[in-house]
Amino acid sequence: MAKNVFFDFLNNLFYKNKDLNFDDHRKEVNAYMLSLWLSQDQTLIKIVDKINPYIFMLDDKAVYTYYYYSIPKGKRFLQWTKKEKESDKVKKKKKEIKRLYGLSDRELWYYRNHIE
Repeated sequence: MAKNVFFDFLNNLFYKNKDLNFDDHRKEVNAYMLSLWLSQDQTLIKIVDKINPYIFMLDDKAVYTYYYYSIPKGKRFLQWTKKEKESDKVKKKKKEIKRLYGLSDRELWYYRNHIE
């Protein structure tokens, strides 16, 4: 259970069939990450949105308990959104702009809306 503790706790929120000890795994299961993962499901956004303003003020166990009793039991497939890969054309354009104007990667990131 040590490798996928976070996902074991997520499954426990969905299926409510395991008796997991939250106190033993405080570092692996924090409220911020739970909220990030749960917000990927459109049906759970309202539940996550209600507690989101208080996430950093409450104890992680309190947030987990809130999710445990608020989320309806059922199967869910959460898939993390992946970053899109840049095309070669965009990479070349960025490289040329960095060279012409002497920009760093951070400065280029700031002005990214003017490139594409």
